[in-house]
Amino acid sequence: VTVTDPGGATGTDAVVLDVIDSPPVPLIASPSDGTDFALAGGGTIEIPLNGSATDANEGPGPGAGTLACSRLSWSVSGTGASIAPEIGCSATLTATQAGPLTVTLTARDSVAQAAETSVDVTVTTCVGNCAPNASFVITSDYGWAPESVYWLSSPISVTATIGDPDVPPNNPIAYTWVLDPPFSAPDIVLESGTVVDPDGAPSASLPFTFTPGEHVLPWSNCALPGAYLDHWLRLEVEDALGATYQTQRTVKLGCSLD
Repeated sequence: VTVTDPGGATGTDAVVLDVIDSPPVPLIASPSDGTDFALAGGGTIEIPLNGSATDANEGPGPGAGTLACSRLSWSVSGTGASIAPEIGCSATLTATQAGPLTVTLTARDSVAQAAETSVDVTVTTCVGNCAPNASFVITSDYGWAPESVYWLSSPISVTATIGDPDVPPNNPIAYTWVLDPPFSAPDIVLESGTVVDPDGAPSASLPFTFTPGEHVLPWSNCALPGAYLDHWLRLEVEDALGATYQTQRTVKLGCSLD
């Protein structure tokens, strides 16, 4: 910048700006890291995959934007497993034998900057009555990605995929949605019901929407801007013969002042 005073004297100063194109930030929404999936002997299991990515340089305005699904690619390491389609926000992992698997989601932005994230899952062979399989993804689109904070007053939408690997499946499969508060507060049962898995693959789709403020009381520091507490949303399932399974993920619940 150059300045000139009334007498014609001038002064100049300059700064050097280093503009950096940061890589995208991929997020695997489902399955969670460390999840186990049961596989009946000689069978096949299909595990739904869901992911997204943000990029600080791809937003329509200031702040990060969400990458198009065409810029996401899936891969898996391990034996007896494959993923299709390999490109997109959603895909299906098919496994035909037991063992550990690593699922990787790679995101590439418009200038070919790439980043990846991975989760480890385990496929186990069950003997006798297999435990049901279940996973879920939060489908609400108003959170602060990648680790979204949801207001107590705003509905949260999730979609679960439930199945029983036994042939034939031990239907019906009972399910319960539970919200586990922090500290030593008791669990909050949000909803219970049953679903029927028609073919042994985890294909029974279960949408569910709840408003946290209808179940959770505001806490004392709700008046603080940005205050939130970690809760755990858990899905518990049980087949008709009593085999059980559960999966959960952290949900950051923030206080809204309306």
